[in-house]
Amino acid sequence: MEAAQDRKEREYSRVDTFVSLQVSPVPPEARESLRSCSSHELLGVAFPPLPDIEDQALAQCLQIINAKLDAVLSSLSLQQEGVRAQQVSPVNISGSGLRFTSSEPLIVGELLKLKLVLPTHPDTVFQIYGHVVRSEPSTCEGNNVSVNFTVIDEDIRAKIVKFVFEKQREQLRNKRRQ
Repeated sequence: MEAAQDRKEREYSRVDTFVSLQVSPVPPEARESLRSCSSHELLGVAFPPLPDIEDQALAQCLQIINAKLDAVLSSLSLQQEGVRAQQVSPVNISGSGLRFTSSEPLIVGELLKLKLVLPTHPDTVFQIYGHVVRSEPSTCEGNNVSVNFTVIDEDIRAKIVKFVFEKQREQLRNKRRQ
């Protein structure tokens, strides 16, 4: 009954997937001016959107070049942040939080910095902060940890929600094919 009530109260859809994830506690002295950010902000670059171009062939070429540059910037931000997209972890993610397995016990109420790479095209790195709301021993190894995002820009939340819906659609398509 409690699990059913918990599901009714959820604001965002959830999905099980694999992401690259780095988790670190936030020391008390660093908690004053926390801000979430994404790949381009981590690199310190922001670009205006492409202007409308009447020549369709030129516009298409510029979009291709722009996509390639986005991939290069994403790769650079992954390297700069020390996040490796090849090391992935199983997670359950939604617009409001994340559940993952930690090798170290984490304390309920502890504030964490989460560096998360969503497997999109190009990969996107997000730096988000959240509080541990649940930490229980896992049936396998480590601890199952649930984190509620508490410092997250609404644009980043929207990108995570979009990722969750796309992943759910992909899982439904794969299920129908079986």
